[in-house]
Amino acid sequence: MDTNLENLSALVAEHRRDKKRGKFPPAVWESVIALRKSHTVGEIARTSGLDATQIYRCTGERRRSFFREVKVIAPPSTVKPVVMELRRSDGAELRLRLEANREELSAIFVSFLQP
Repeated sequence: MDTNLENLSALVAEHRRDKKRGKFPPAVWESVIALRKSHTVGEIARTSGLDATQIYRCTGERRRSFFREVKVIAPPSTVKPVVMELRRSDGAELRLRLEANREELSAIFVSFLQP
């Protein structure tokens, strides 16, 4: 069977229709592993109905955290708002409004990029 999102969705749906269902069959997880080479966890989860946590467990990947809290303390007179827009090829958008001066923004990005 060719591995694509539609086939994975069909496998999951077929398993869920089974009255005596237990764990997902190995074919589901083999498909997930193959699809991770070309698709994000979010795409696989949305299309198949599988939980993202299950996908991460199956593939042995660690879930990445994209959130880091950084406190910026600056006098109001030196703060200038900066708006940043990021767009991915799949159409997802992220819009950030940061109120900090140039040095503080630099410190925020350096802090975020450090492991």
